[in-house]
Amino acid sequence: MNRFLTSALLLIPSVAFAAEETSKEAVKEAPRLFSPMMADFILVFALLLIILLIAGTAYNFLKLQNMKNHGKRIKTISGDLKAAVTEIHSINAYLFPSEEKKEQPKPPAKPPKEENAPKTIKREIWQDFVDKFNNLANSMEVPKAAIACENFVKEHKLILLKLVEKTDNQPPKFALGEKGAPFWGWQIPGDSERFAVAISPEMKFDEKFQKDGGLKEMFASNFKDLKEIQKVEIKIPAIVTKKGEEYTIEQPGLLRFS
Repeated sequence: MNRFLTSALLLIPSVAFAAEETSKEAVKEAPRLFSPMMADFILVFALLLIILLIAGTAYNFLKLQNMKNHGKRIKTISGDLKAAVTEIHSINAYLFPSEEKKEQPKPPAKPPKEENAPKTIKREIWQDFVDKFNNLANSMEVPKAAIACENFVKEHKLILLKLVEKTDNQPPKFALGEKGAPFWGWQIPGDSERFAVAISPEMKFDEKFQKDGGLKEMFASNFKDLKEIQKVEIKIPAIVTKKGEEYTIEQPGLLRFS
């Protein structure tokens, strides 16, 4: 038994050493996939490929950015071209107008405004009657003046008025008179009760007519001025109103002496 143990103890180191040698040889003899040179080549190729990919990516990025910038520039240039074309059309239309525009007449130029333009005065409704009456009054020296007065009365359908009542503190009253009555009444259009009154050109202006004939009531006048006058014109006719058979003064008139 001791011999067996001794032999075993002697064999263990030898077996271990043999196993160690066997493993070292197995490791040394294990085959490689690439040779060292080929492995280095593959490594270099991979690095180059990575560099190329990075460079390509950077190039494409820069190219894309450049295209965007070119797009903005093209858009700006396109807007400038459109504005230039519009301006050219405007100049062309101004220099060479079309036939339709040529045929259209220009509106007449407005006259310059006068700084002190005269104001339009409203013409009274009785003004035509007064103007015609004054023309008659200024032509009484011609032959047949009395006939001219009769024709004037008929043509304008005048009424003849005379003073019939005059009391203190009361308005005088007038009524229809006959041929030779001192006052002529012209009916105001649209109002059958109101009349514009003038003095008959045949009347003699004296103190009796002034005081007792109703002259100073019908017209604002002064007999002292009447003594030296040659002609009398109506500036503003008196206005009378009809009330029944009587006529009362609504507004006295004004005379113009010459």
